[in-house]
Amino acid sequence: MLVVAAFLLTGCWDRIEINDRAIVLGMAVDRDPRGGFLLTLSVADPARFPRPGQPGGALQPGQKPVSYVQGSGRTLAEALSLMQESEPRRFFFGHLKVVLIGEQVARQGIGPALDFLVREPQPRPEVMMAVTPGPAGSLLMQATPPLESLPSEALRELIRLRLGMVVPLYRLVRALYEEGIEAVVPRVELVPMVDDGLRVKGWRVNGVGVFRGDRLVGWLDDGQTRGLMWLRGEVQRGTLTVDIDGSPVSLRLLRARSQLRPVVEGDRVVMEVRVVTEDDLVDNPAGLDLTSPAAIRDIERRAAEAIIKRAEVARTIAQQQLRTDILGFGDAVRRRAPAAWARLGPAWAEIFPRVEVRYDVRVFLRRPGLATASPGRSR
Repeated sequence: MLVVAAFLLTGCWDRIEINDRAIVLGMAVDRDPRGGFLLTLSVADPARFPRPGQPGGALQPGQKPVSYVQGSGRTLAEALSLMQESEPRRFFFGHLKVVLIGEQVARQGIGPALDFLVREPQPRPEVMMAVTPGPAGSLLMQATPPLESLPSEALRELIRLRLGMVVPLYRLVRALYEEGIEAVVPRVELVPMVDDGLRVKGWRVNGVGVFRGDRLVGWLDDGQTRGLMWLRGEVQRGTLTVDIDGSPVSLRLLRARSQLRPVVEGDRVVMEVRVVTEDDLVDNPAGLDLTSPAAIRDIERRAAEAIIKRAEVARTIAQQQLRTDILGFGDAVRRRAPAAWARLGPAWAEIFPRVEVRYDVRVFLRRPGLATASPGRSR
């Protein structure tokens, strides 16, 4: 038994030493001039990491402990194979954090690019996806955001703040397969920043890219994306500022719940959007008397109107301009009225722009803060 176990329980026959791995942290996918894929990889560079006993680290401001590798191929796998011919370490994607897709690839269709990611066992399903206006490789190589040592880690953490849409790989693939809802992907760009007095470029998540099938068809900015998130029930944190008699008042979101309830009458579909939020009042420069129930109700009413206004902007763009169901109306019909969806689903592209929407938004101001009046206005 011991002799047989010795053959069955060997554990290191396929080991790869860490010194033989090139740990890929970020990936950018573009098109090359010949119509193939141009792949850019951000690889951890151990030689540039600060070593113990080096005060302040070995890097200067604006430098990051990563190297970049580029290569082209008809497929991503072919590009990686050709890139591997000139790299002494084997690429390892187990720590891949973000995948940036260039606009040209996105407009032609992201399906071929995603095919490699869902078949290759190393990339994790939770890897963050993003789309960029213009080439993605140049953005990946130019980013040197402060605070974080690794640019790819900085972008992943920025997306995970949940101030905008969060779309990991598994969720994007599911949106491409499911009926009744189209995909959206965070839009990423570079913005100027300052690191220890030097001008550098950092990340900014600015809206989303809107897809029809696997093709990019348009963009939503920050405000429009927040309206989309209210409709899809994906708002988890953020600040809402409303005007009260010409002065701003800011609320911080505690909790939010959104529901889509379809009402189907023949070919007529009415979508009831129900939103309930609980908020804190965090800024009262208007000096409102927060001990007054009437003032609280006024703030709640205006906040509800602001949510409806944002949602209406996103709905109008999706239904009338882009004509793609990123709102999830079809998905709501499919889940809540499967018999109606069996009849309406094949023609949903024509029915979706005619869907009517009714809003029921309720805002509850739970905590107005410790101060009942704004400083300097109490007398």
